[in-house]
Amino acid sequence: MSDKGQLIEFMIRGVRGIVEFSAHPGGKSFDLAGDNGTGKTSAVDALFWGLGGALDGEVIRNGSDRAETEIRFGGYLVKRTLKRG
Repeated sequence: MSDKGQLIEFMIRGVRGIVEFSAHPGGKSFDLAGDNGTGKTSAVDALFWGLGGALDGEVIRNGSDRAETEIRFGGYLVKRTLKRG
């Protein structure tokens, strides 16, 4: 079976409520768990945005000058950056 579709690792920086977050699921399933207001929805939104999706409202976190994601699927790396202004 090919690993091209498996999520290997991702990094989120400056997207919505997230200062910086990274995870390395290595192609395995993973859970985002935490109290309300800790950024679970922002993390899912950031992954969607990082893969080319459009988000309603502000993408860049208040106080940040840019939003960035890096998402690795098998041998592929997808990067997306949005600078303020």
